Amino acid sequence: MVDNKDLKIDLLYYLAQQIHPVVSRLVEPIEETDAVRIAECLGLDSTNYRRAAVAQANQRAAEEDCTWQQENYELCEGVVVVCPHPECGYSNVIRETFDFVTDPTSPRFLIAGCSQCNLTWESSEHQAVISNQIDRQLGEFVARHHFAAYKCDEPTCEFKTRVQTMKWCREGLECIRCSTGVLRREYTSKQLFDQQMFFRQIFDVDAALRKMSDSQKRAAENRDRQQFNACRIDSMDIVNRINEKYLERNSYNRVDLSYIFAPMMKI
Repeated sequence: MVDNKDLKIDLLYYLAQQIHPVVSRLVEPIEETDAVRIAECLGLDSTNYRRAAVAQANQRAAEEDCTWQQENYELCEGVVVVCPHPECGYSNVIRETFDFVTDPTSPRFLIAGCSQCNLTWESSEHQAVISNQIDRQLGEFVARHHFAAYKCDEPTCEFKTRVQTMKWCREGLECIRCSTGVLRREYTSKQLFDQQMFFRQIFDVDAALRKMSDSQKRAAENRDRQQFNACRIDSMDIVNRINEKYLERNSYNRVDLSYIFAPMMKI
C-alpha cells in the first residue's frame, strides 16, 4: 500500500462520533455532567450540543404537560358571535358551552342565544350567519400562524424576520445573525392547535353535558327543549367541520418522524 501524505486523520470526527458518545454514556450517572460539558472538555464546539439539550428538555417538558395535565386554554381567545338580529348586533364573547355562574342549578346554553337582547339563534338563517363568523375567526388564526414572524430563541439575540431562510439545522431554521439559536414562529402550530381545540371544546355539547350532574343536565335541556335540540345539532356540525377542516390539517396534529429521529442525525 502506497503512503499518501495528503491523507490526515479527522480528529474532530473521532472525538464527536466515537469518543464523545462513549464518554457521555460512562459519566451519565455523575451529577452536573452532560453532553455539553463533555464536548467542552474534549475541545469540541458545544453549540450544537447545547441546542440539542435545550430542545430535548423542552420536548420532555411538553410531553409531561400532555401526560399529567389537562389542556389549559386560558391564553386562547374566546368565540366572538355577533348577534345576527339586526336590532341588536351585540358581540358575545363565549368561552364556555353553558353558563354556570348566573344559575348553577339551571345552566344556560350560551350558544343558543344572545346574552344582551336574550333573543334566540335557533333559525337556520341565524345558524348560517354564526357558522360563517366562526369560520372567519378560525381562518384568521390560520393566517396569523402562516404570517407570523420567526424569532431567534437565543435570549441574547432575539433576531426577528419574516423571511424563511434556507439555513437548516436539526432543530429547525438556524438563526442567520447569531448562528447559535433557532428561528421559531412567534405564533406556533401548538398555539394554533390549542386555539382550534378550544373552539371545538366550546361547541362540543355532548362533552359538556357529560361533565354536568343529572339535575343540571335535565334543567339545561328543559329550558327550551326544541331550541336546545336544534342548536345542539348545529353545534355538533361545527365540531365536525373544525375536525375535518382545521385540526386534521394542523401540523401539530401529525407525527413527524424526521423530528423524532433528529437526535440520531450527525451533529
